[in-house]
Amino acid sequence: MAKKPAKPKSPTLTLQLPGQRQASGVALRDIVESTKISLRFLEAIEFEEFERLPGGIFSTSYIKQYAAAIGIDPEPLLSLYRLKTGLETSSTSNERSRPDGAGRLGLFPTT
Repeated sequence: MAKKPAKPKSPTLTLQLPGQRQASGVALRDIVESTKISLRFLEAIEFEEFERLPGGIFSTSYIKQYAAAIGIDPEPLLSLYRLKTGLETSSTSNERSRPDGAGRLGLFPTT
């Protein structure tokens, strides 16, 4: 019986955030002080362990604040967060849930 070939591992996507933060000369404690975000959440962002974040708007807000604190564009980090958590962008979600072009709450059609 022939052995099944091993599945190739998917490439690891990483933004190497600790290095980017260190290059910008910002300590995690400085970010804690300026944003009031818990050190454990900042570490979760930095090591891309997004499942440790509280979720929802808090996670995206924390990610944006972290990116601003180290001087990087938040979009690549938010995209990685969405990819790793399986979340869709809001515009994609709205397009799927409102194929008839209904307004935000579905009360008033947009024409």
